[in-house]
Order: sequence, then C-alpha cells, then structure tokens
Amino acid sequence: MEFLLQELKKNNIIKKGHFKLTSGMHSDTYINKDLITSNKEIFDMVISGFSNYIYACLVDREMIITSPAVAGIPYGVATAFHNHMQFLYPEKDESEEMYFRRGFPDIIKGRDVLIIEDIITTGKSVDSTAAAIRACGGNPYGLLCIWNRTGYKPMWTKFSKTLITEKVISYDAANCPLCKKGIKLEDPKNAMQQM
Repeated sequence: MEFLLQELKKNNIIKKGHFKLTSGMHSDTYINKDLITSNKEIFDMVISGFSNYIYACLVDREMIITSPAVAGIPYGVATAFHNHMQFLYPEKDESEEMYFRRGFPDIIKGRDVLIIEDIITTGKSVDSTAAAIRACGGNPYGLLCIWNRTGYKPMWTKFSKTLITEKVISYDAANCPLCKKGIKLEDPKNAMQQM
C-alpha cells in the first residue's frame, strides 16, 4: 500500500533520526503508530487494508481476532468490528509474556485465531501471543500487520501479510552505527532524550 506509506510520511507519523525502539533495538526511522489511531483517514485505510486481506485470504468469520497488548489492540478491535468477528485480548504477565484470562481460554480452545499487530521489529510480541493462543488449545492461524520493519517470518502461521513491506534497518544497541557517530538517541516511548 504505497499510498498508505505516503500518507504516513505526509502526516509526520514516520520520523527520521536516531531512535530507541520498544524492542530495545536502535533505528534511524521511527513510526509513531499512536498517531495512526488519532487520524481518522489513515486509521480507516489501515482497517480497510486488513479487511481486504481477510477477504483475500478467505478467513472464516467464526475465527477469533486478537492483538498483542497494548498498542495493537485498537487495530484488532476495529478490524473485528468491521468484519463482524469476535475479538479477545491477551494481557502481559510480569515477564512481559502474553497470556489470556477472563474466561478467554475456554473460548479460544479448538478455534483458529488471527493475530493483528501494528509494527513488527523482532516478532517477540506476536510470537508470545501465538504461544498464548496455543496454551489455550487454539490455533494461531494468521498474522496481519501494518508494517513489518524487518521482514520477520513467523513459523507458526498459515499466512502472514503486511500493509507496508518496505524494510527499515534496525541495529542492536551494542553495534549501532548511529551511536558510534554520536548522534543523539531519542526514546519516543518515554519522551526522553538520551545520549
């Protein structure tokens, strides 16, 4: 979806610089995914894009949709609502691993589950969500995301689709060339700047 990418750039949702990502990796590109939900036109584009994949991949309407806590949830809820599908959310435990509670494990047991995520860098959140689905006796059937920054390929799914396929380079913090150049590191999640 080249048009979506252009809209993200035009609305300053994609920033250039030196950023610490949620994964702990560093990058010269930051996607402020929180601004996507606050822009009705862009949010609608994302949900429509996900819905088009649901139709194209012949997803069964009895399938459950879930999203890793917390940032992916608005996309999962809106997509489920738009497609008249059920949505259940996981939570994070003390070790940041996903799990289901609130009676959700009984609903998931024996069912196919579609995972919807916002931005993927390492795949840790979606892998943890897939493990939580399996722990409930469910089947992590597919993965949809807005942007797969690194080309991550899940081994546990029948299909994986991303709205934006352009790769963005991420660096391990210990080997970051931007750090070596002395470029100021920004931590957008905490709105604090570090050196």
